[in-house]
Amino acid sequence: MFWSNKQEDKWDRTFGLQAINLSEDSLPANFLFDMYEYIKNVYPEEYETDKIFQTVRNLTNNLRIPENKHINGPVDIVNFCRAWDNYKEYEIGKVEFIDLLYKCWKEKRYPKIDLLIVDEFQDLTKIQYLVFEFWNSHAKEIWIAGDPDQSLYSFAGGSPDYLINFPGQEIFLDKTFRLPKKILKYSRKVYPDAYSIKKGLESVSKYKGVLKYVHIDEMSKLVKKYKDEDTFVLTRSNFKLTFLKEKLLGAELIFKSINDDPNCQDDQDGSNAIITGKFRSLVNAIYNFEEGMYLSKGEVLRFVKHVNNFKIDITAVKNVEMEKQKRLCKNGVIKSIEQWVNNESITSTKFRFLRTFNELHGGDVERLFNRDVFQDIQLGMSASMMDRIVSNLTSKTQKAFLQIARKYDLSREEIIDPKISIGTIHSSKGKEARNVFIYARGTVYEERGEINEEEEKRVWYVAVTRTEEKLFIVNTSNDTKFLPR
Repeated sequence: MFWSNKQEDKWDRTFGLQAINLSEDSLPANFLFDMYEYIKNVYPEEYETDKIFQTVRNLTNNLRIPENKHINGPVDIVNFCRAWDNYKEYEIGKVEFIDLLYKCWKEKRYPKIDLLIVDEFQDLTKIQYLVFEFWNSHAKEIWIAGDPDQSLYSFAGGSPDYLINFPGQEIFLDKTFRLPKKILKYSRKVYPDAYSIKKGLESVSKYKGVLKYVHIDEMSKLVKKYKDEDTFVLTRSNFKLTFLKEKLLGAELIFKSINDDPNCQDDQDGSNAIITGKFRSLVNAIYNFEEGMYLSKGEVLRFVKHVNNFKIDITAVKNVEMEKQKRLCKNGVIKSIEQWVNNESITSTKFRFLRTFNELHGGDVERLFNRDVFQDIQLGMSASMMDRIVSNLTSKTQKAFLQIARKYDLSREEIIDPKISIGTIHSSKGKEARNVFIYARGTVYEERGEINEEEEKRVWYVAVTRTEEKLFIVNTSNDTKFLPR
């Protein structure tokens, strides 16, 4: 049978428990779409068979929403997956990346190439590996690169075995220029069975390394001490990011997300971005205005719309030409907003589909998503709505940044490109910093004993190996067992 007990446990651990143990809030963000991605990524070979859908139905029969959510009946993920496929193909003629991979594999499509190079091989999902496997048979030469110790995506079908068991000549890089000896020694305690350790990895770092254990109440003070050096603050899950952000803001620190891209334009930032393109545009507008410089059209928009929110004292500006520019800019912005309200009515694909699925299958499917998620889904409905939604955490954080900057007379560079970065361990993979703070709280799944222990060791191993010099383990009242003293 396709589904072994182990696989059912994996499904249950990855998604089932999130829904079965519902709080009074709502399902995790984009739960149904995550289900779709999971099934197609991890079990493509069985995607259209009755076996997988019957198992999914059995596992989700008890996924009911709390009574106050007014959902009729169980969550029908089976019909949802099929309906989403049909809707994309026949109603709107669009595909997602996972659909392209699935189609490529199923129809045996491959590029005509002599050399195939694949990086981060340990992160391939099942469907990606199947595509690679077929392409591999049509390439004259193949080079793959990766680190099995950094395989963190078993929930999406990833496995270090794809890399370890791949036939061919192995070239092992046996020296690390990043990790000091002291940190490398500690990493062996975190993950004794690490592939690189068994192969004899050695440190040639110029630093001796510092390893310290600090209490959560001391963390902000220490981070502040190293605010002018590249510094990471890492947590195991997104759940604790808000808590850590509040800690850093309480210490009047400005920080960015590990994945923030300084080259992103206004509307190209990732969902967890902190120093966004819009925020950079706003900061530049404020500083350019106060320095008497010319403001671009985009900067004018940011500046005038947010000037009251951030309480910037523009009335004290005595330059007549700048006052004139300010009035003209404000009039132009108001006119632009009126045009947006009158002309824009863009509805997102996912939002339209949810309404359609709701009509076809019954049950208030829209309420499967919490308020914040539905705000995100509706962001594409109009530009005016997009600019009006300013009450989220990122906006509040950005407002605090500007207040901190004004209090300490910081330069624009200190605001839009801070040295402190915050994020999950997964988001830090492949990156490094001079100093790394690891919030040692584990996940609820670790507390319940519902984790893949080998992968959990790899996750924490990745965390401790991000540092170039100093590593701080931030202790809590409920530390993970995977960071030994």
